[in-house]
Amino acid sequence: MELPVISLWQPWATWIAWGWKTIETRGHDRFRRLAGMRLAIHAAQHFDHDAMAVAWPYLAEIADGPVAQRVAYPPSYYPKGVIVCTAAVENLGWLSPADSRAALCQCNSSRFGLWLGQVQQTPPIKIRGRQGIFYADVPITDPGILDAKRSLKK
Repeated sequence: MELPVISLWQPWATWIAWGWKTIETRGHDRFRRLAGMRLAIHAAQHFDHDAMAVAWPYLAEIADGPVAQRVAYPPSYYPKGVIVCTAAVENLGWLSPADSRAALCQCNSSRFGLWLGQVQQTPPIKIRGRQGIFYADVPITDPGILDAKRSLKK
């Protein structure tokens, strides 16, 4: 199925796939046209070495047991240049500080967010990333996800 795709630096992309990050943020609202759509999350080739320092105040709330172990994974653990999951854009809009926990970063009214739900991890799908929104064929095997995609488009 052809889906819109957005690229994120690692580990942010994987944190969406794991369900830790449920709001993707941008400093612009150009992703507004993704409202109500299912999209694919692509892990870019770049690793954000500052991500842990930015996210730790919010990850610390959930960092116990298996979560704490995954937080400590080295950069080499995270796949790069692949689609890691799909997600439904359930809401979007300008953010407030109350959204910081779900975004894993400090939010304010100058940040635009996509609220992501119905996350489905995929086997790593090697694809060249791009800035902005691009399109790729992504296998979706869960029939419930397909039904959700149909209902989101209505």
